[in-house]
Amino acid sequence: MLAMVLMNFYRYLARQLLIQTSKASNLNYPCYI
Repeated sequence: MLAMVLMNFYRYLARQLLIQTSKASNLNYPCYI
């Protein structure tokens, strides 16, 4: 149960990081998530 919560949390963090990096690079790379 806790493993699923942690996995979803890390997936959310990775998604936020991807959004920030794509914004920083002027959306040169499409976001597939």
